[in-house]
Amino acid sequence: MSWRSLPRTTRGAVAGDAGHPVLVLNRNYPFHADVERRWAVAEELAHAVLGHGTLVASEEPGRTPVLLEPARQMREREAKAFAAELLMPAAKVRLAFQRQHPIILRALGSEERAQAARTVIADLAREFRVSQQAMRIRLTELGLLT
Repeated sequence: MSWRSLPRTTRGAVAGDAGHPVLVLNRNYPFHADVERRWAVAEELAHAVLGHGTLVASEEPGRTPVLLEPARQMREREAKAFAAELLMPAAKVRLAFQRQHPIILRALGSEERAQAARTVIADLAREFRVSQQAMRIRLTELGLLT
């Protein structure tokens, strides 16, 4: 892995050739936390492992380039799925959620239940060293949160 200057909105990329991919993080990107940096590394690793080619960049979360061709969209979905499974393996997340789920079940009323869910998400995010947003998405994808 190396650090290079890339466009400011690009978190990372894969450089090199197919036989020697190099994960690159943008030294100019304002990573807000270690969990964001970990996610970027996992996503770039996915691009390398999945053979998505070189210079596939991970853009800032929530920012969509003007024209995203279908092939790039598919590669990004695959990389995100790979990163999610790498950082938050489904089986381990299910077990951890089972331990925490009673907190939500004991909550009375929708407001208290929503707060309990936020607490569980925060706890699991810390346990798996990911962002709360990533954990919320993962729990939803696994059908554990509705």
